[in-house]
Amino acid sequence: MDVARFVFQALFPDPDPDAVRGREGCCVVVFDIEHGDKLYSHQTAQVMPEDGALEIVHNLPMPCPDFPQAVQTYFELMMGDHGKTLSPSGPKGMRPGRNVFRAEWAVKLKVGTKH
Repeated sequence: MDVARFVFQALFPDPDPDAVRGREGCCVVVFDIEHGDKLYSHQTAQVMPEDGALEIVHNLPMPCPDFPQAVQTYFELMMGDHGKTLSPSGPKGMRPGRNVFRAEWAVKLKVGTKH
């Protein structure tokens, strides 16, 4: 297996509610893939809450078994407890709603070749 660098860039509400079957809290993650001398820019993956877990839907240009876990890690970095601090005006925290969250995070993952 080869290695590719995945650069996650943003998390935003899913613009197509029909595609997520009416589930609340669905988001889209935007990322680039650097693989060898190729750049796959503005790739997307859907993140859909499903019974306390996250379902990750994607269409990568190459197989990458660890990709769903990387998306989940990025989602948790963006939405996790670090933003839920208390203040005199009440609890704070990020909520997907209609907000767009932008923060770059990169990870190298093993990839295969598409047949």
